[in-house]
Order: sequence, then structure tokens, then C-alpha cells
Amino acid sequence: MQERTASAAGGAPPSTAGNAPELLPKQFGKYTLLSKLSSGGMAEIFLALHRSSFGFEKLVVIKRILPSMNQDPSLIDMLLHEARVAATLSHPNVVQTFDAGQVDRTYFIAMEHIHGEDVGSIVREAAERDPGGIPLEHALSVILGVCAGLAYIHDKRGLDGTPLGIVHRDISPRNVVVSYTGDVKIVDFGIARSGLGDVEEQKENVLMGKFAYMAPEHVAGDRIDHRADIFAAGVVLFEMTTGKRLFKGGTQMRTLLQIHGSEYPLPSSIKPGYPKGLEKIVLRALEKRREDRYQSAREMHAAIEELIRDERIPVSPMGLTAWMESLFRDKLARHKEALLGVRQLIDVIAARSSAGRWR
Repeated sequence: MQERTASAAGGAPPSTAGNAPELLPKQFGKYTLLSKLSSGGMAEIFLALHRSSFGFEKLVVIKRILPSMNQDPSLIDMLLHEARVAATLSHPNVVQTFDAGQVDRTYFIAMEHIHGEDVGSIVREAAERDPGGIPLEHALSVILGVCAGLAYIHDKRGLDGTPLGIVHRDISPRNVVVSYTGDVKIVDFGIARSGLGDVEEQKENVLMGKFAYMAPEHVAGDRIDHRADIFAAGVVLFEMTTGKRLFKGGTQMRTLLQIHGSEYPLPSSIKPGYPKGLEKIVLRALEKRREDRYQSAREMHAAIEELIRDERIPVSPMGLTAWMESLFRDKLARHKEALLGVRQLIDVIAARSSAGRWR
């Protein structure tokens, strides 16, 4: 059984086999690559600056096919399909795609830069700071954003009103990012399924996505729909609110068997005092039969909002912002210092580029 993901941020270490490391900052078309964020799978991801001649500046993220794979038509098709899907989306809880194209025969996508952390990093940092992990109100604020983003994605229609049938297929802590200002964003549509013309359907013995967040029907090889994303959101909610991984079998096969065959642990068995109303929501999202789950992300969103009202849980976007800034205060300071440090290099690159044009 193989696990297949188009994510360049899937945890694989950067590979430099056969290639000398790039010297950064570096000009890449109209963008300046500042630093490499991750590399693995089919692509590498960079933090970049887009600067116009009128003083406009914007940080973006560049997803670029790995040089060793840039001649693979199937990978190019996957990247362009990701761009087509993402370009149709415009929602506060979904990462925005600005541009796609080719520079020096290398295909890329330019996306919104989210100055923040993925949920996996937040869970780890919170656990180190406090045995209680993520405060409940902030975990619920994050999952509300996930549900709102999924509701938009699943309901998205084309210009002619035809449902696009988008299924993300890779909802996981790594693909939910929370900005330091409290914005929640779903990222990475590299293996999304849609009615825009999938370049690669599921094949025998190939599973698309991260094993530990796959729905039982996905594991069984059945064709999946939007309810697979709801199951994955339930896993993320379980892990944020208990501080423990739900499916971690030691091997890929054991993880799949846990999802498909085992009884799932109750959140209250892991974390004493776990709210009964929240446990009910988690368990419904994690129903093995998709017919028994929430039938839409909108329905799950409404259930969480009702819990917040009934239990008077102090969910607040401003509160999430303050907590994120506090949790990552040191990292924010280092990032600001590092960004200031490359400004002079960027100016030098821009000056050289401009001089070259006027020769």
C-alpha cells in the first residue's frame, strides 16, 4: 500500500541529492525567493517577495516543482490542476492563489503567505508550555474556521452554476494554518478532487493523502465524497482537544487497520473532564459509516456554535490572536529580525536586475 501526497510540506526532509543548494535570496521571474520553507514529495516551497516598480511589496509563497521532476508530465498536470482548483476559491478560511506559470522552464504556483503556524506546530508548542495543551476556546475557534472553509469548498459552483464537487482529501494538522493575527486557513489543494478534470483518480493500491486522517471508506478504496473531509476534521478536532494522536499504529498498515477495524477511543477516556457535548460532536464526525456523520461541514459548524452558546465558552477571534502572539512571541521576534536582514540583499538583487535591463 502506498501513500501519495502532492504536499511539499508533508514532513519529508529537504533533498539536495545531485544538486547544489540554491543561494538565496534569488530572483525568480517577478519574484525574489527569500528562503526555502520545505521540500519533499513533488515540490519545494519558498517564501518570496513580489515587488513592483511603483513600490508595491507583498510576501507570497512559491510552490515550485522540484528540478528533478520538472519534466514529468503527470506532476506538471497535478500542479496545474491544483492551480485551477485553488484559483476558483476566494474565502477568508481558504488560502488564496494569485498566480501560476513557468519561469526558466520551471512550473510554479504563487499563493498567499500566511504569517502563522500549522495546527501540528501549535499543538506541540502548546503542550510544551502548558500540560493542558490548547485552551478549549481556541481549539473551537480553529475548527469553526475549518468547517466554514470546508462548507465553502464543498458548496462551490462554477460560473454556470454547476457544482464543482471539490473534495480536499488532505485535511490534517499540517494543512490547517492559523496566522498570528488569528486567521484560520485551509491550505494545499495538491490532491483535491473536483469536477474541473482530475488528472489522477485513485488507483489500485494507491491512497491519496495522509494515512492518519483518512476516512474508513477512503482506506477501503471506495470513491470518496465531501464527508471524507468531515471525518478528517473530526480527527483534527479530537487531537487539538485531547493533545493525543488518534490513529498512530507504528506502521502504515496498523494505522489503516485502526481506522477501518478498531473501536475509536472516547476523548473523555484520554482527557478527564472532557465536555460531554463536545465529545458527542467529535464522535459523530468520526462515525465509520459516512451516512451517520454530519452530512455537511455547515451542519458540523452549526453544532459547534450551539455548543459554544449553551456552554458559554468564550470563543473570540481577538482572544485567539492574543494567545498566538503570546505562544510564539520569541519566534515572531526572530522572524522579524531575519526578514530585516535580507532587505539589503533584495535591494542589491533588484539594482543588478535593473542595471542589466538598461545595458
